[in-house]
Amino acid sequence: MRTSLLDNRCPADFELLSHFCLSHPRSPFNHRLILQRTQPAVRHMPIGNTLTEIRAGVAPVHRELGVEEVLFAPEKVGGVALEPDEPDEPDEIESLRTKAGAMRAGRL
Repeated sequence: MRTSLLDNRCPADFELLSHFCLSHPRSPFNHRLILQRTQPAVRHMPIGNTLTEIRAGVAPVHRELGVEEVLFAPEKVGGVALEPDEPDEPDEIESLRTKAGAMRAGRL
């Protein structure tokens, strides 16, 4: 049986990928909302405070989201409900609110 180099995966490969995608200070995933939901007729992509809607054969539509819209985009667009965390954990909703405000002000 022949395997390629891509088939040889080690736990360290996933650790490194995870670090640069999630933990590295300059990761684009760390400072703004990035979500994608693909359905049969449309793909919605809220990235930061911009919502992009893509349909086959039509030019993509981009729309700026307000701070409150950014907070509810994961649930309305992506089907992912954010709920307040435990008292001793960071609150995802408040973190999104802070980042959405910073994006609006041009600080991120």
